[in-house]
Amino acid sequence: MRSDFARLQMLVALVRPRRLPLWLAAGVFLIVGATALTARADEGQTLIGSLGDQVIAVLKQDSGPSERRQELESILHDYFDMPEIARLVLGRHWRRADEAQRERYIELFAQYVVAVYSGQFGTYGGQRFSVVQSRPVDEADTMVTAEIRGNDGIPVVLHFRLHPTERGPRIVDVSVEGVSMLITMREEFSSVVTREGIDGLLRRLEAKTRSA
Repeated sequence: MRSDFARLQMLVALVRPRRLPLWLAAGVFLIVGATALTARADEGQTLIGSLGDQVIAVLKQDSGPSERRQELESILHDYFDMPEIARLVLGRHWRRADEAQRERYIELFAQYVVAVYSGQFGTYGGQRFSVVQSRPVDEADTMVTAEIRGNDGIPVVLHFRLHPTERGPRIVDVSVEGVSMLITMREEFSSVVTREGIDGLLRRLEAKTRSA
């Protein structure tokens, strides 16, 4: 998938041979660039809005923990780029893992995230989810800001970082009140790998998912 910046470069390449006035070529470049950024921002807001609607719909259901976990796992894989998040969380230790370890780690990582976070949602208590704004982070990624408000009206601010994939934009990090999920997990996992190696991390993830 070409980034917005790459598409702009292609446009400039097409414009140059036609020898348009410099001011006109620059104007076309700026207009198309602004349109592409706006489209990316709108796409990100739509994705996060849909995510919020689906999570609240799951919370409203009178289902057991196992059913809820399955539904949240499906949402997780639909909206998040789990293989990329897993790789980013492992950071520099990714290079130490062989192919079999990487495959097992990605599988366990997704199960771990669902196990850890599904139990923290509780039940629906009138929470309202709203998308506040969206802005480009760089030539590829977008940051979408959203809020969750409970009955007390106090907002919890979330920042979703999205990057382009073959399926469209997908989430690669979530920050809650300024605390990044990716960075927090990276620090935790790095500490385990340093002490116990990749296999030690895999054993810990297996234990966490079994006990959840």
